[in-house]
Amino acid sequence: MDSIQNKYELAKKVTSEVEKRRDAINNEADKMQAAYNSKLNGYQQRAATMTEEQAIAAREDMESTQRTMMEKRQALDQEFGQWASSKNLSLMKDIQDYLKKFNADGTYSFIFSYEPGFFYYSNPANDITSEVLKGLNQQYSSSSKKE
Repeated sequence: MDSIQNKYELAKKVTSEVEKRRDAINNEADKMQAAYNSKLNGYQQRAATMTEEQAIAAREDMESTQRTMMEKRQALDQEFGQWASSKNLSLMKDIQDYLKKFNADGTYSFIFSYEPGFFYYSNPANDITSEVLKGLNQQYSSSSKKE
């Protein structure tokens, strides 16, 4: 799998997309936290001059803001997880479809695990990684030119 991740152009592209999206989510969470901290600092600076009603309203506002932030982060994480899983499943399907064509003559035996993202060859003496990677990259190159 490390060869696939390091040398298959589509896998590198998917990895890059996943990392960029994860970074964007983290940046959004950081912005939400900074806004929360700024609001909290504002309330803390005015705390000595607040009435009891204002203090209660401020505490309720901060609790509401914190709940909203947590819900937003959970939603972003869930959406990201589903999206990343979809990308990885699509990648594995591309590989499996290619391997079916590659092994049309039945020369090789493959064992695919049921764990997403991993597959193994049954006979290490027949390591065809470089041939498979070359074919996968050619297939990806052809299909990306069509788009």
